[in-house]
Amino acid sequence: MLGHEGEGSLLSALKAKGWCNSLVSGLRPAARGFSIFNILVDLTEEGIKHIEDIVLLVFQCINMLKLKGPIKWIYDVINEINYNFM
Repeated sequence: MLGHEGEGSLLSALKAKGWCNSLVSGLRPAARGFSIFNILVDLTEEGIKHIEDIVLLVFQCINMLKLKGPIKWIYDVINEINYNFM
């Protein structure tokens, strides 16, 4: 959900402010039975000046997902994409 790129996404908010070019999120295997969740944000020069604001937005999105759960239509689109292209 954090890697969603459409309207209302974390990426669209950061791009609208001119703070990032791309955002990728997902699991990375760490050790047997463990994974690390990464959020990689490619910052613009302006974004480098707003790292604390960007971290705040990321954690606000995580908190929103924690409180409200996944947004159904985004979840459905992601599942359809994964099914069709994986």
